[in-house]
Amino acid sequence: MRIKTTIVLLMLFQLMTTMTMAMVLSIAPAMGAFFNIEIALVPYLNIGFVVSGMLVPIFGYYADKQGVKKILVLGAFLFSLGTLLTAFAKSPSIYFFTRMLIGIGHNVFFALVANYASRLVEPRLFIKLSGYFKLAFASGIFIAPIMGALVVSTIGFQNYYLIVFAITMLLALILTRIPHVENVSSSPITLADFKALFKYPFVWWMMAMTFLVFLAPNTIYTFLSIYLSSVGQTQQQISLIYTITGVGAVLSGFVILFLGHRYSLRDLLRYGVVGVIFTLIFIFPLNAWILVPALLVFSLALDLVVGVLFPVASTMPVKNPASLTATLSLTMSVTALVTSLINPLLFERFGFQFLLGMVAISVTLGYFAMRRGLSAIESHENA
Repeated sequence: MRIKTTIVLLMLFQLMTTMTMAMVLSIAPAMGAFFNIEIALVPYLNIGFVVSGMLVPIFGYYADKQGVKKILVLGAFLFSLGTLLTAFAKSPSIYFFTRMLIGIGHNVFFALVANYASRLVEPRLFIKLSGYFKLAFASGIFIAPIMGALVVSTIGFQNYYLIVFAITMLLALILTRIPHVENVSSSPITLADFKALFKYPFVWWMMAMTFLVFLAPNTIYTFLSIYLSSVGQTQQQISLIYTITGVGAVLSGFVILFLGHRYSLRDLLRYGVVGVIFTLIFIFPLNAWILVPALLVFSLALDLVVGVLFPVASTMPVKNPASLTATLSLTMSVTALVTSLINPLLFERFGFQFLLGMVAISVTLGYFAMRRGLSAIESHENA
């Protein structure tokens, strides 16, 4: 299969997984009604998806050991199977487990696709290719609230997941034909190699940065729809706000495409984290006039971080980069699990603005962790 065809297929699958992952964030009120639970408890439904990310390091280890393509395609099939089972989930407990299977597939694919792409093309083309994958991810974020509104008003939950199953199963079957890529290391990867990752200080610093920075999206995107519903916004209005926010995600892809030749991926990571901190200042007052524009810029900055984090990890000076990207994916899942367990209680007791203040502090700390991590990487490379 030609490289261009491979890239298009990977982008299409990434779009589908991202759209399905993000759609539920904008329809929390409808999810509460569908499963007959209180709206503030809806985030608990997503814990299955969150917990699934903790299994990703296992898949990353085997990707380094047996080949990235094999595990990437396995993730695609698991995601597709999860959507089929979710179509028939009629209770919160069943949805919890089927959503977990979707999460395994999504997180494995998301963690490994950049690693696969870094070995598919020449290094000089990798930054541009990262921009294309970011556009696919961002398009999923942008389409998700529109699709969420259609699911609530017209399509229905079951029909949506059946359609996604049909599309993703077809794509997964075609992905079995994509080219094989060689591992970074020619020698066999062992469990000792995986453990050796954690001897590098920059791995710990980048894990800390990932945890602290991604508290922000896990908090804001989950509870924004609940907050907006509490102040009288309709599902259509909420979906519109999420759609406008998604424009920022699309713009971040173009930033990577057009500025990637001028700035390194590590520089773009720095600028993205600074942008998140800056926009949180304007989101915090929850002023009706500036909230939506601030959310758009927040999305641009955040998705710049998302778009370059795994490519940065894929080029770090380690023997088993797939294990490293999977470890960062695990860190994201731990962040999401913490927010899913604690934030509903904090939201009920202190409100949305308290959560915004909390994440502003965490992202600021994440910025300093990122600086230490990037500095440690440069020191290791120059040693």
